[in-house]
Amino acid sequence: LVNLSQDGDLAARLVVLGAVAAAMDVMVKRGGEQPKLARSLVMLLVNLTQVESGISALLQVGDEKVQGLYVAKLVRSFCRSSCDSEDEDIFEHIASILVNISKVEAGRRILMEPKRGLLKQIIGQFDSTNQLRKKGVAGTIRNCCFEADTQIQNLLSIAEYLWPALLLPVAGKKIYSEEDRSKMPPELANALSHEREAVDDSEIRERALEAIYMIVMQV
Repeated sequence: LVNLSQDGDLAARLVVLGAVAAAMDVMVKRGGEQPKLARSLVMLLVNLTQVESGISALLQVGDEKVQGLYVAKLVRSFCRSSCDSEDEDIFEHIASILVNISKVEAGRRILMEPKRGLLKQIIGQFDSTNQLRKKGVAGTIRNCCFEADTQIQNLLSIAEYLWPALLLPVAGKKIYSEEDRSKMPPELANALSHEREAVDDSEIRERALEAIYMIVMQV
């Protein structure tokens, strides 16, 4: 099914047949006992959320009582699994799902809803050494910043997590002086006071710059 769902038409057909709900239900019930199955189901959802109907199904659009529930479960698995000591990162591809759903307004609003706190949790994964996770987080933040004109206060409310994730990729390896750091927000000043690896991935740096630009345009 994972390979078949790479075809857009077949993916749309699978969505109609209820594949998104089935994948989520099985992952929740059996994912912990069968990690390989969970990984395959996540990859299936990556493909299904390449089509608009798949995104809507995962967001549970149209049912206010459960809307965003699947997304919250995925974010919980995404953030929890990075702490595990497994050789294989079972839930790393959730990063791609988050990028897919944040391409639409409904997805961005669910991720940015303050009461859910999902975006803040996602940003925490930017510290991961897994490049797929880092790229997914950067892409998700960038997509959410398309809502900066109406969601700027929600973005700024998580500034202590957001600014390091956006500015460190473009700051290089330079260690800033105490005088320079005194003019910065504390969370950023602290991050820039230590030695760190430069972010070499140009896509991550590009996404960070795009997000910064969209935020700065609103403040």
